[in-house]
Amino acid sequence: MHGLDRVRLEAIADAADIARGTLYSHFPTKEALVGAIVRPALEHAVAALSAIDRGRGVASVDAVLGVWVELWCGHRDALRVMQHARAMPLGELSPLHGALMEHILPVFAGAAARGALRGDDPARAALMLARLAMPLLELCGEGPKAAARFKDAMHGLLLRC
Repeated sequence: MHGLDRVRLEAIADAADIARGTLYSHFPTKEALVGAIVRPALEHAVAALSAIDRGRGVASVDAVLGVWVELWCGHRDALRVMQHARAMPLGELSPLHGALMEHILPVFAGAAARGALRGDDPARAALMLARLAMPLLELCGEGPKAAARFKDAMHGLLLRC
């Protein structure tokens, strides 16, 4: 991938073998195309995160990590796009991103209050999750042990225990 900041919609249309006008009629901007890809994954994440009991410390962090495994299984391409689109403005996705953070930060704050969070900074833990989850999921591979490898790696990065 060349990086979303360097890819033009014309190149995407050419690679997809569709008329440029067709692509532009559905997605007038690159941000609109990224939003269409990413929105279902963010909506899934917000719904799944809203069901997590925030006050259970490490168990709540495990539940958050489980949501990332779900996203990897069901929205892998969207996660990859999100990883490459970090520098793009959030635009219409801003409320969803805000809702995501409203669910994640209290989980990490609860873990910090219990002394389980490495570094005691919930915002830093959320940033580590955002930046490292997708590459770790890629590295952990496929199969029944992949989720356990991912959770174990994230535990080492985020938690004291």
